[in-house]
Amino acid sequence: MDPNEKPPVDEYPTSPPPPHDSLFPFLSSPSPSASLAVPPPPPAYSALPYRDIEFDFAPILNGKVGDVELETTDGKRFLVHRSVLESETVFFHIYYGFVPAWRLNVTGAAAANLPPNPHLPNPVQPQNALGLSNLIPQIITSLRHITAPPAAQTDNPTSVSPHTTSSPATEPAPIRAPSPPPKQVSAPTPTHSPYTWSVPETSSTLLAFLSLIYPSGFLTPTRQTLLTSPEIVGRVIRAAMGYQSAKALTLSRDRLSAWVHERPVDVYAMASFFKFSDLAILASGHAMKVPQTEWSEEAVKMMGRTAGARLRFLQEKRVAVLKQILEGGMEVDEHTPLCAMQVSMEGMWAERCAALARDIRPESGLGELLETDLTAMGQGQACGQCLLLFGRSVRRSMLAAQELPSTI
Repeated sequence: MDPNEKPPVDEYPTSPPPPHDSLFPFLSSPSPSASLAVPPPPPAYSALPYRDIEFDFAPILNGKVGDVELETTDGKRFLVHRSVLESETVFFHIYYGFVPAWRLNVTGAAAANLPPNPHLPNPVQPQNALGLSNLIPQIITSLRHITAPPAAQTDNPTSVSPHTTSSPATEPAPIRAPSPPPKQVSAPTPTHSPYTWSVPETSSTLLAFLSLIYPSGFLTPTRQTLLTSPEIVGRVIRAAMGYQSAKALTLSRDRLSAWVHERPVDVYAMASFFKFSDLAILASGHAMKVPQTEWSEEAVKMMGRTAGARLRFLQEKRVAVLKQILEGGMEVDEHTPLCAMQVSMEGMWAERCAALARDIRPESGLGELLETDLTAMGQGQACGQCLLLFGRSVRRSMLAAQELPSTI
């Protein structure tokens, strides 16, 4: 064999050389000391939580379903739009509008306070970690229902080294079921997610409130469709004040004025309770017509001691002054001592005033004096001057009654 001759080359190699690690890093065997690289959770509210439940109310706005879950006290679940809540309520505007700006800058050890991501492993959290998602509602509503996130469970908490990697962190965390609402919810309370809330309203109240903040005609034909009674309007006003929604508060207050004539005492009580001074003054003019014996117990409690005293004083003051007006005698002039009919005319006036004073009502303007029957004096026997004095007496009494205050 020629020493300069090259060995034959196999045209069809059976085993190609292994690829270089720098070209195909995913085929290289991992180092025993290398830990599983888990991407950090996304910033706050960039991804929606997993939901596999049915909702009782989930409207579609601009082709999109809602992203905030509200659970009412009667167990109904609402999936509403964060954009509507954020733009129409101060409560959710503060919670969703300012929290992301703070949490985008969270780095290092503070990242452990981020909300858990159901699609990523559950990271180990400090023993006393309190998530920022729990701090914000605590600042807004001063709630005491909010608790710290659960700490990581270890077999021996006292021997955990800061350089030790927790093996359960590499296992996918199971999807958690929705947390039950607190037994007594007095304010909006977040549960296991910043997008899931337990609210203190019932489903009917929450739906009526949402119909006021959503675009007109979206949920109901008109904004007043679900506001069918003063009681429902009162609950919606409470919700509007709790969430600090100016639009819902204005619309519900205007709707409450629709029952001023039908149920003035209830409207006055609610207006006094919610400090609607203009509506309370308007309703008092109609509520004084209702006797105190017909006031409901709920209305008396709601109007309070001060508002109730003002309405009672208005009724009693008007009745007392009207009786004083009726006690005044009939008008006289120079012909009175010489008129033979003057005595009978004055007797008729006194009798009519006494009968009216026995059943006088606070809203009376003494127009009942115009209904006096003068036929008892006999046809053609009444003195014209005496009739004129009688008419002047009626006019004087009615003008005096008009000067009395008709509202609180």
